[in-house]
This record gives sequence, structure tokens and C-alpha cells, in this order.
Amino acid sequence: MNIEIFISGSGGQGIMSLGKILAKTAMRENLHTTWYPSYGAEVRGGSAYCFVKISGNPIGSPLAAKPDIAVIFNKPSLGKFMKSFPAQKKCMVIINADLVEKKDAVKIKHKLIIPFNKIALECGAARAVNVVALGVLVSLYPGIFKKETVLKVLAESLPQGNSAENLKAFERGLAAAKPAMDNSAKNKTQNLPPRH
Repeated sequence: MNIEIFISGSGGQGIMSLGKILAKTAMRENLHTTWYPSYGAEVRGGSAYCFVKISGNPIGSPLAAKPDIAVIFNKPSLGKFMKSFPAQKKCMVIINADLVEKKDAVKIKHKLIIPFNKIALECGAARAVNVVALGVLVSLYPGIFKKETVLKVLAESLPQGNSAENLKAFERGLAAAKPAMDNSAKNKTQNLPPRH
């Protein structure tokens, strides 16, 4: 089992925190993992992305040359993904519908389009967009990112990590993934790596 994840957005959207939570969760499940961050401008709003790799075997490099999953928080990040991984046809791309127009993602074959910002606002925590995305990822890989482990790591990793608003955002992310996948049957989500 090997999973490569690319997460990209702007500073302040919780990109790095999301990557760390995934990596810490994998460690708690006794898997090999790496988290590799890259920062743009060192200010809120600057470009940021990270790679997370998870494997049942030792990992040679932290970089994800062919990500299995990409989580895209805004339009500039979509451009970065398309430029960096133009030949990656099987990657499942999870797109924030609130900051990326559908027309911009039309060339992506396998995608889930979910309104991260809208869901976070409805949960009473505008900054919880990364927690919504976390719920989506756990829904895709419940065997790897076990819910009980994720919630423990979430509580340890974020200020107010186990607040009612964050927990609601997480649950809404879990719930949002299923209809999005059902509506994306043509995307052949079975191309995702095995959900152990």
C-alpha cells in the first residue's frame, strides 16, 4: 500500500496543518509516512503546498512525483497542480468549489467538487476549511485514516481542535464526500489506491 497526497492552497487555509494531521494519523496506525512542506511568501495569503506519503514500507523520498490524491483549495493551486503533474491521469482531485470554477477543472478526469468554505461557514467556523477537507479524505480512506485516531490527532494538533464547530465541520466533510462520489460515477473512483 502506497498513497501519495498533494495539498495546495494559500497561507491561512490550514494546508500544512491538514498534511500534518494526515501524517500523524498514519504514524499512529503504525504506517510509514512523510510530510514535506513548501511555503511561498511567508505571509497569510501566500502560496503553500505540501506532500504527504503513506506506505506500509519504508519511504525513500518525501516528494510525490505521481500523487494519487490532490486537495486543491483555490484557483492558483489548481494551476500549480496542472503544471506540476500534467501527465497524472489517475489522480483523484478534490476541489474547493467555492474558490475554483467548474470550468477551470473541466480537463480533470477524476474529481470531487465540494464547497469547503460554505460548509465551514455553516458550521460556524470559517477557518475550518481544512477540517472539512480532512473529513472528505477520511471518507475516502476509512481503513487508513481511522475516524477515532483522526479525532484524537485533530484535538492535539489545532487550537480548539475538538471544538463543536470543528467536529461538525469534520462530520460534514465525511457526509459531503459520499454524494459527491455518487454524482461522479463517470470519474471511476475505483482508481483510488486500495482502501485497506
